This record gives sequence, structure tokens and C-alpha cells, in this order.
Amino acid sequence: MPGSPPTPDPPPEACLALADLVIDPVQARVSRDGVEIPLPRLSYDMLMTLIGCAPGMATTDMLLERVWPGLVVNPETVTQRVKLLRTALGDDPRQPRYISVIRGRGYRLVAPVQRLTDSTAPVAAQGEVAAPPAPAAVAMPRARLIAPVTLALICGVFLLVGALYWWQTSSQRSAPLPSAPSGVASTERSIAVLPFQNLGPSPDGEALALGVAETVLHQLANLQGVAVIARTSSFALDKRGLDARGIGKRLDAGYLLEGSVQRVATQLRVTAQLIDASNGAHVWSLQFDRSTRDIFAVQDEIALKVAQALELSLDATTTARLSGRGTMDFDAYLEYLQARSLLADGRVADLKSARDHLTRAIRLDADFARAYVDLASTELRLAEFEFDGDRRARFEVARKQAGKLLEQAIALDASDGYAYVQRAYLMAFTDLVSAERDYRRGLALSPNEAAGYDGLAKVLYQNPRRHDEALLALDRARRLDPLDPSYDVARAGLLFHSRGDVRNATTILEGTIAQHPQYAPALARLGEITICCGNLSRGIRFLELALQQDPSAEWPRRELISGYLEIGDPQAAARTAAQAPGHIPARELALQLYRREWQKAGETAYSALESDTTLAFDENTVSLALRQHARATGELEPALAALEQLADLRWTAEGEPAFAEDFDMKSAVLGVAELLLLSGQKERGRLLLQRILSQTERATRELQRGAMWTRMTRAQALALLGDREGAIASLEESERDGSLIMKHWMHLHLDPAFDGVRSHPKFQHLVASMNARALSERTRLEDLRRSGLIPVAAASGSAGR
Repeated sequence: MPGSPPTPDPPPEACLALADLVIDPVQARVSRDGVEIPLPRLSYDMLMTLIGCAPGMATTDMLLERVWPGLVVNPETVTQRVKLLRTALGDDPRQPRYISVIRGRGYRLVAPVQRLTDSTAPVAAQGEVAAPPAPAAVAMPRARLIAPVTLALICGVFLLVGALYWWQTSSQRSAPLPSAPSGVASTERSIAVLPFQNLGPSPDGEALALGVAETVLHQLANLQGVAVIARTSSFALDKRGLDARGIGKRLDAGYLLEGSVQRVATQLRVTAQLIDASNGAHVWSLQFDRSTRDIFAVQDEIALKVAQALELSLDATTTARLSGRGTMDFDAYLEYLQARSLLADGRVADLKSARDHLTRAIRLDADFARAYVDLASTELRLAEFEFDGDRRARFEVARKQAGKLLEQAIALDASDGYAYVQRAYLMAFTDLVSAERDYRRGLALSPNEAAGYDGLAKVLYQNPRRHDEALLALDRARRLDPLDPSYDVARAGLLFHSRGDVRNATTILEGTIAQHPQYAPALARLGEITICCGNLSRGIRFLELALQQDPSAEWPRRELISGYLEIGDPQAAARTAAQAPGHIPARELALQLYRREWQKAGETAYSALESDTTLAFDENTVSLALRQHARATGELEPALAALEQLADLRWTAEGEPAFAEDFDMKSAVLGVAELLLLSGQKERGRLLLQRILSQTERATRELQRGAMWTRMTRAQALALLGDREGAIASLEESERDGSLIMKHWMHLHLDPAFDGVRSHPKFQHLVASMNARALSERTRLEDLRRSGLIPVAAASGSAGR
């Protein structure tokens, strides 16, 4: 059809040459000078699609169809994948050697594609005229080309960069940069604002110095075309032994802004220096001697000078957005800066003090929009992280209050992207669609808001089909905040829980701990993964270390309780629960099940659901407690209702189960099916079990869900359907990959789903094998205790089953 884009031909089987690259379609291998260039599957598929279209153009629609067949993918995903491919190949977008952009239409290869024969002579591909012989590095004998393949494991990418702004400007970011202004050598537009020094005697001088730097940082972060390193990295960097080049390298920043503030009574002296991190040269240096009431104009002028030095586009609207005033009241500003200094650490006690400062700032200036935003965030986090008392009621009050504060802030300043990011965080508790919309709007206004990309990643993660987008979003957050280890921990958790990618998750966490040995979230996540893969004693050690660093952390404590039960040490589990601050009934649930206290466990589960003190980690224990309580008391209907709500399961008028198309498999769904069978609703129960089995197959096949996460569910469903051999086969697969040890104390010993197979010799063999493994790990644990690697307080006497 005239005007239609060419349909790419199937990739040829012979090796291909593209400039100095050699592509072997048989081995799915790309190399340069005999050295393999590892490409993720999506990047490789994109390259082969471009080759198939050469010398013509591959349209965006064509790439979507060929690289992501059958999936609904945003066109901006193509832009990001091209960027990743270019990065892997070392292709400079200013002077491309491999891929060129056809603005608004698609992409084409710059160099001709040549087919390599065994005699190494290039043969024209896709209708091209044969070029002269390729360089020796390309035209090597075929025997050398077929080397063992070491493809990198595909982690998918957390596409938080799905923020509208980022998507809309991504092609612009890949475009050639204008020539650097006089005195600026580097063309990389990235800057880190370092904490300004306090040179004055004023008691609030430290907060003022840090506040000036942070305000300038936020002003610059509103601009497009520049990567502004987040406060948590640029302010936390230990600069001992580092010069400007070392700091720039550590923060991945092309420029550094540093300075000082000296306040004496109502007079200020502010200095600022812009430094080229590539060579340590000063681009410019400024000094201001002003009164305190002029601090806002000084900050604006510093930000404007930085933007001009980086030759950023500054139209009237952009220049207006450089204003970081928020308030013209100096006393209100000081209260706000005191609060920001406290919020940087995130401790609960500091949150309460920060709330007081923010409240006073608003009393001094009722139009201080940013103070309303931070007060909303502070109120919400206080309710979120304090587990004592009636947490659900307190959180609901805080959620409504935060919503009103954020609406007021946006009414005062509708151009503040930070306000939309904070509102998105609030909305994510109840409305993911609205949360994503606010994250995208906030990032369009503040494209350097690392926390916004992180939050959007968490929203995207809720949809199994968008895990790649979520990973890419985390990558963007980490680029802006390179020293914050939380993004690596989040990436590791996503790879583990969504893909079952133990190796890459473990590698990431071990690297994080090497850099941050006392970072509790990394220790806890590594402990969880290590236990899930069968190394119980080592996992318990990591969890104990995590709790040493943060005794108030609730999730690691519950993981540790389960780990001790896994190893057959209920005394240590009970001691771990008792040592926790405050009283949370859900903490006792696993121990009550272990002791077979069915009625007490059921009452605890109902209470925990009512008070909202359960964690995602608790779903298995809550589900089992409700099921066993129903069996013990005969009260099936309340348990059914609670499990259906927990599973977000509904029934159509035709009697069909209805849940999210890509729902993540929950044990609560299986609990519903079991109780339906128990109550005599066999047809409905078997229908739900069949749906569970089909969903587990789909999860591993289409959604790339790690098989380790679906095997136990399959085994339970098959056992309830009467397929004893199928159930045992699924359990044996779990034993082979090491994941059967995960909560074996609960599944193999207590779960009524397996009542019909407990007498089977193979099942009894599995139980004996897991018990022996737990005993062996218990011996290793004692060795760790004797060597002092696990706190003595966690030790206990022997306990068997």
C-alpha cells in the first residue's frame, strides 16, 4: 500500500555487521572486537527489528508491535528502550554511529547492515549495495564469533520515567546539546548543590545555611534539561579525601554548587561558587551582603546564574519558576527550615518536632504553600509509622487532614510539582489511578523530584504488566539520588517478588550492604531472600542485624519470628516478639498457629484486620488462622466474608469469581475455595480452584512471575481438587529450587489443604527432608551464636516438633 511503512523481514541466520558490531542471530549475541555486549531481551529485539527494516525506517508503531507483541505499551516506552540500547552500544546521540531519530516518526540505522559469510566477505543485506570489506575486528572467522553466550539476566525496568513530562521530553534530552557557554567545559547538564557552610554565630545559622542551599536546589529542580542531584545524596556525601572531581564522580554530577552563609543580627553574607567537576575549575563566584529580608532575592539570583551558566532555556515562564520564595516572612522561613532539617532524618520523634515548626510557620504566614505540603506529609507519616493504639482510626483522621492541607497548598501555588507528588502519595492508599495522574503531573512540573519517581514506581508495581515500567522509574530516581540506598533495596525487592530473580536481587543487596553496612532495610531484605532460598541461619543473622539497627522496624521483626519458627526454635521466636516496642496482637499470630491455638489465632486475625495492624507479609498467617478458626468453631460465614475481602474477590450474578485480571496470587483466594468446599458449595469451590490454577500458569508464562511464588499455591489447589500426584510433584519442584523450606512449618505441618495427601509416602518424605534441613540449619545457627555473629539475647533452648 503506498505510503505504508515497510514490513521488516525476518532476521537472517547469518552473522551481520553493523559498523564495528557483529550480530549473531542464532546465538542472540552482539559483540565488538570479539567482546560480547550484553543486551536485555527487549533491547536485542529492538535492534533486530531495526535491522529487519534497514535501510528503511522503523516506525514507533512497528516497534511497539514487534518488540512488545500483544502488550499495551506507551509509545514513550520505545523512546526509553532506544535510549537504553544506545547506552549499551555506546552510541552518542549527538553523533550517532548506529541509530538515528526521525522526529515524530521513528528510527533507522545509520550504518548499512552487512551479512557476513564464512569467508568473512560482507554481503549486502536488505537490498543494500555491498560495502568494502569490514575491518578485521568485524570480519573475524565465524569460529571465533560463536563463543559461549553470557546473556545478562533480564530484570525488566521500573518505568517510573512514565511521568508525562519525562516521556514528552525524553527525545529532546537525547538531542545534541548546544555549545557550552564560556567558562563551562562539560556538556553534561547535571549539578549537585552541596550544603552551604554556616559561618555565623546565630543559633539558627546551621538551619539557615542548609536551607539556602536546599531552596536553590529545589528552584533548579523545577527546570527541564538538567539533572539535579537530590538533597539526600548531595547533603549526605562524606567529602573527606575528595576533591571536586571526586565529588562529581561520586554524585555523577557535571557541576557543583557550594557556598556559605553568615548571619549577624539582621545582616547576611552569602557566597556561592559554581565548579566544573570535570577539572575542579571555578566557573564563577558570587558574594552578597544583604539584609535578612533580601535572602529570597539572593536565592533567586544564585539559581538564575546557575541556569545561565548551564545555558538552560529560560523563557519568561521558566524564569518565573526559578522563584523559590513561598513566603516573604523571614521568621516563617526560619521555622520552615528548622522543620526541613528535622524531616531529613525521618525519625518519629523528629517528625513530631517538625510538625510543631511547620505549624508555627503557617501561623506566621497563612499563604506559605510549601509549609502546608510538608505539614500534610508529616501528619500522614506519623499516622503511618506509629503502630500503637487504634492505628486505622488515627490514620483515617490524618489522611483526611493531609488531604485538606494539600488542597490548600495547591490552591495557593498550582505550579508546585512537589505538592502533587505528595498528594499522589496520599492518593495511593485509596486510588491508584488518581495517584498515578498526580505523580505524572507533579513530575511534569518538577522533573527532578526523585521521590516522585520512586512513588510512581510503587504505583506501577501494583500492575504485574507494568513491572518493567516500575524498574525504569526506579532507575531514574537512583540517577537523581545516587547515594540513597533505598532505591537499590526497592529494585532488589521487585526483582525477587515479581520475577523470583534471586541472583540479581542478592547481588544488588550485597553491594548495597558493602557500601552501607548498617542500612537496616537492605539487611532485612537480604535476610528475607536468604531464608526463602533455604539458608535459614544466614538469613536469621541478617534479620537480627537489621533489628539491631532499627529495633522499632515491624516487618523485619515478623520475618525474624517466622524464620525462628522455620528453624524449629519457638522460644527464640517468642522472645523476638516480646522484645518489640508496644503491643501488636498480629505479632503473636504466627506463634499461636505454631502452637495450634486455632481459636486464639482466629480471634487475633480478626482483631488485626479490624485494627489494620497486618502487613502484606502476614497474609499467609491471617488466611490460615481464619480457615482453622472456622474449622474449629464451625463459623464459616464470617471467615468466608473476611477472606473474600482480603482477596478483593467478588462474584458475578452468574456465579463467576471476579477479580483483577492480573491479580497477584493471594493465599486468601485459596482459603475462600477451601471454605466453599467445606460448606458444601463444591461446584463454586472447584470453579475457583480451577481459576487459581489457570492464573498461576498465566502468572509464570505471561507476567514473568517467578515460579517459586506459584508452586505452593498450585500444590494446595491440586490437593484440594484431589490430584495428589500433581500436588506432590509441585512440592517436589519447590524442594529442588530450595523454596519449599519457606514457611514449611506452616504449609506442610498445619495447612488443612494437604490433609488428603499427608499419608502419601512422598509427602512424608518431603516433611522428613524439610525437618532434617531445618535441624541442620539450627546447628549452623548455634555456631553463629557461639561466634558472636547473632546476639546472645536471641538464643534459646532446644525445641522440636
